[in-house]
Amino acid sequence: MVPMVCGAAAANELIAVNSDDEYYATALPIAKIRYCYLDPGQLARRYAPDYAFLGITVSTAQFEDLGRWEPQFRERLLGWGLPSGAPIATNIMAGSVEDIVRLVANHPHSDFYLQASIVDQIPPEVRSARRIVRLSADRCFLLAADGQQTAALHVRWRMPQDW
Repeated sequence: MVPMVCGAAAANELIAVNSDDEYYATALPIAKIRYCYLDPGQLARRYAPDYAFLGITVSTAQFEDLGRWEPQFRERLLGWGLPSGAPIATNIMAGSVEDIVRLVANHPHSDFYLQASIVDQIPPEVRSARRIVRLSADRCFLLAADGQQTAALHVRWRMPQDW
């Protein structure tokens, strides 16, 4: 996944669904990366409740209404000594495949990296407005039709501040 996205220098945010990259893409020059996981039992919220409290991990419903939640999350992050809203909604927890399909439909300007089985469940009218790039029998990029591919990045990779 990573070389293709980075090489394309996509200007859109990328939402990686059930990704296999172990957060590696967060260190690459991608406009914005978010991770979405299918978590019907909301286990992540129970095992990392501080991340949910701070808005680093959000539900799909919270992500869909992020404008309302973001000020509260920013205030909480600041209270923990984090003066940036950058971590907000880094992880999106979906309760069902239907939540993921709705996420794709409601975010036409975002690119997605997801399983082919999920792409097959996306309504044809939503799929037809995207460019599908099959990476393997199981994985696809679903790219926004209006996505802007920028010129090659002239950015030197830097170690993220908190590593």
